[in-house]
Amino acid sequence: VKEEVEIQIKYEGYIKLQEEQVEKFKKLENKVKTLLELNKITYLQNSYKNDIKTKIITTINSTIDKFKIVRNDINYLVKCDKEDIFYDGTPDMWESITNNILSNFVRYAKSEIVITIKENKIIFFNDGEPIEKEILSSMFEPYKKGKKGENGIGLSIVKGNCDLIGYKVIAKNKKNGVEFIINKGTK
Repeated sequence: VKEEVEIQIKYEGYIKLQEEQVEKFKKLENKVKTLLELNKITYLQNSYKNDIKTKIITTINSTIDKFKIVRNDINYLVKCDKEDIFYDGTPDMWESITNNILSNFVRYAKSEIVITIKENKIIFFNDGEPIEKEILSSMFEPYKKGKKGENGIGLSIVKGNCDLIGYKVIAKNKKNGVEFIINKGTK
């Protein structure tokens, strides 16, 4: 019986070690993907032609569906002036922008994420805690991150994509949460 207990303890330790290694690999894989995405933006800066438009609500709704699996306890609300609002840039770019913003929002939101789509701007809101003042002005720079940040690359990808297609992104602390605002036509 003692040998069986020792074998079971060793087996459980082995399983735990394997789970830790898989988790480390997932984090590393995510970091590599985001670095590749950042490099792609740098490459495109010299060759991108801004002649593709994206139906923004389609891309946003598709991205939200992925995050509902991660945080199904959050109420996701999309408000849109009209269905046929098109923004400059490819669906891949807008998926990247939306994905990186929402990956931050699901870490911080208490119970609600609201996305308001207008003709010239998109407002992303979450009811989480405010962004630390010391990071607020630099959070879109590479490797800058808040206390729950992961690798400090995601929001720089948002800014890089927005810059590339002629949009501006800013973050604001609100009384009851945080807003990221993307304004159209700032180039």
